[in-house]
Amino acid sequence: MAGRLLFELFIFSLPFLVFGLYLLATRSAVDAGQRKWPVQLLFAIGLGLATIAWFVMIALEPRDRGMCIEPERVENGVVIPARSYPCEHCGSSDVERRLGVMRALEAARPGCARYVGGCVRNTLRGLPSDDFDVATQLTPPEVIAALEAASIRAVPTGLEHGTITAVHDSKPVEITTLRRDVETDGRRAVVAFTEDWTEDAARRDFRLNAIYAGADGTLFEVIEE
Repeated sequence: MAGRLLFELFIFSLPFLVFGLYLLATRSAVDAGQRKWPVQLLFAIGLGLATIAWFVMIALEPRDRGMCIEPERVENGVVIPARSYPCEHCGSSDVERRLGVMRALEAARPGCARYVGGCVRNTLRGLPSDDFDVATQLTPPEVIAALEAASIRAVPTGLEHGTITAVHDSKPVEITTLRRDVETDGRRAVVAFTEDWTEDAARRDFRLNAIYAGADGTLFEVIEE
């Protein structure tokens, strides 16, 4: 901050400094019996210094990414006020990454995809999220087809569990088809795909992990008290 202030003071005094130097050089030339410096030279020097100063000010300009705004919402009858936070907590590339994946899935079937897991937990706690998991009613082949239609790379990282990883802007988003337990011994489970959000939520370990969020931020808590 102090360095920028000093630089701005220097820029303010620059025209006076250049003009003073011009007068001094002109007087010295006259005293020595030489030709006076042309006034065009004064303008050329001033223009050159102004150009250099302009590039320096651009270099000193802080890279402010601005503020992102989370709109006001209602949860369980309680109004949650709007809040703002530095956009670096989400990052414009992260926003575009997750929204691009959601748009691809929604294009295949509207309302078929919701965020789930850590990204929802962190959002509820007011924390940034780096990883995004999506639950969907689409089957793995349908997920792959939807992603490829949107020119998003689809990697079958866990087909037996219904998981496809979308690689968008060189970053991953895990997409898992809704599941229900067919058989389980408490540690491992045989699962089947389902389109029922309640069945998928019932197999999750914690209730907080069973809260889903739509692309617009709407929360879905499908397990009743």
